[in-house]
Amino acid sequence: MPRDTPPPIPKDVLDEWYAKRRARRAATGNANHEPLGEGKGANREQRRSEPPVAPVEVKTVYEAKPVVRDLKKEAVSAFMPATVRMKIEKGKGQGGLLEPEEADQLEKEGYLQPQGIASSEETKSGQHLDSTSRRAMVEDAEDEDD
Repeated sequence: MPRDTPPPIPKDVLDEWYAKRRARRAATGNANHEPLGEGKGANREQRRSEPPVAPVEVKTVYEAKPVVRDLKKEAVSAFMPATVRMKIEKGKGQGGLLEPEEADQLEKEGYLQPQGIASSEETKSGQHLDSTSRRAMVEDAEDEDD
């Protein structure tokens, strides 16, 4: 037997000790055997004699105004194929530079309006732009060589 280990306790001594322990716990009551929500002591009889109080019913009412939505507009904008969206953006000038051949192709497909006709959005807002404001003039710069 190792040096730090105490000698074993005889079985009859342990049995006697466990019997006293079980008796002591049975006298005080085990919390695991008691029903939940009931405490110990004199309050137990008082609780049983009082009628149970009915819980107060809380009624919550939610109200909101109906939302009016234009489902046709949502359906067109939500389910637009990516290629169609890209062509529309390119026609507006958002998808990058637009070559003349690409502009002609978009015009044929109906994504871009012809040059002479202003878009309905521009005429509605009163911002009709001249064709001169859309043109840029390119000048040749002289190279500076030393």
